Amino acid sequence: MKRLLGGTAYSIMGFVKAFQLKPYKGRLILSDGVVKEGSMLVMSVGNSRFAGGGYEVAPQANLTDGLLDVAVVSGRRPDNLSRWVDELRDPVNPRNKHLLYRQLSSFTMEMEKPLHVNLDGEPIKGTHFEFQCCPKALSVVLGDAASRQSNYVR
Repeated sequence: MKRLLGGTAYSIMGFVKAFQLKPYKGRLILSDGVVKEGSMLVMSVGNSRFAGGGYEVAPQANLTDGLLDVAVVSGRRPDNLSRWVDELRDPVNPRNKHLLYRQLSSFTMEMEKPLHVNLDGEPIKGTHFEFQCCPKALSVVLGDAASRQSNYVR
């Protein structure tokens, strides 16, 4: 399907999976102290715009801003599918009711029941998770060998 549809395949499979998921209840404690309680179907956290296959999951992410981009799809089912599609197309719209998108330096997630989480390919399970962006924790070299000295990103 990926060869036929490209990045759209991820969206289609995401919708199929989302309708098979059962919401998890819990709360997010944001870095400013705001608590968001409710249920979620899917959550994405990253500091880069793209996930596997080049699918854009965090449109405002920047590797050097010291922030994590957090997107949470609410466990409340929309009245119509087009509402979900509209919100996924414009995740930063403050009027979104089913998609929460924030940029945070850190946050905590507390769930009522254990949640399976995939952290960069490593599966873990728990009810309490703390996320924090650690600026300049990784050195990356860009470009060819001749230009490496001037292309360090921290």
